[in-house]
Amino acid sequence: MMYVWKGYAASFIGDFDRVVGVENISSLLERGEKRGSRWERFQNNYTEKIREIVFDWIEDDFMLNGFWTDGTFILLHWTAFSNEQRRTVAKLLGSCVEGTYVVSFTNPIPGEDFEILVHDTCVTSWGKSDFFFQEKVTPARKRRV
Repeated sequence: MMYVWKGYAASFIGDFDRVVGVENISSLLERGEKRGSRWERFQNNYTEKIREIVFDWIEDDFMLNGFWTDGTFILLHWTAFSNEQRRTVAKLLGSCVEGTYVVSFTNPIPGEDFEILVHDTCVTSWGKSDFFFQEKVTPARKRRV
């Protein structure tokens, strides 16, 4: 399962059965839900596997509730988050299973639970941004590396 804070395009990057958008700002949640009609309009152009993906949109504050930590791939846009907010989310991310991948924008996940596999920059709607592709690792695995 993939939890994503940016939408439908994420479904093209992996083998997912379900993609879930979690947002606590109603207007952004509505924008994501409205894109569903566009997705459906072009759906026949996609492979069968992509057409079978279930999309859900959940209005919730993901910093207060870790229901999403069962995801295996998480796209995290936390550019405007404070250091304290990033530490709160990092603590929740710590309960993800080993091998969970997280792409975060602007800042890596603080702490030792995630190894940075790729650090690069990309062009976004607000300009250039760093992004970090990270994998959840266990202390035992880190010792073997």
